Amino acid sequence: MRERLRAIADKVGVGVLADKSGIGLRTLQTYLSGRSKPSAENVAKIVLASGEDANWVLFGHKRPEAVDEQLFMRIFSQIHKPDTSSAAQEALLKSDLAYAMKIYNQACSAPDKADSIADLILTRGEKELMCRLINNESSQYAETPEERDFVKRQVQRYESRLSELDKKEDQLVREIGADYKV
Repeated sequence: MRERLRAIADKVGVGVLADKSGIGLRTLQTYLSGRSKPSAENVAKIVLASGEDANWVLFGHKRPEAVDEQLFMRIFSQIHKPDTSSAAQEALLKSDLAYAMKIYNQACSAPDKADSIADLILTRGEKELMCRLINNESSQYAETPEERDFVKRQVQRYESRLSELDKKEDQLVREIGADYKV
């Protein structure tokens, strides 16, 4: 990534890039020299400030087609739920960006059905989470009747949501077509 950051800095100027991105000049210089690596947040700032392709900056290759920013941001906003701790938030951001990019790339494999494919992948991910929550709650040992009632209500809520997600998944599979495998 250092070489790509260097190419951006050479193109727009280190000082200009620092000003546009809001990253301190010395910090930017440590990235360019390889003494440190930028955080996910600073990579995003550099991408926005330079107008460069995020895939190229991160991975060294550009996507051949135009990015549907609305679709990607919709996917990302459904995945990313910020934490209060800055270290945890950065780790979560990196993980969520990678997951959102994976879903986006899968969805774009059939551009005419990208929205439905993204919804299907996200729905299946939420179904998996609901199953884990049901298993987790079901395995909890509740000592008092109140605790048992609470656990029972939680499991019922999760099962209800899982039922909704099953219906949504069926609808999306019908929209996309059974011949397309996600």
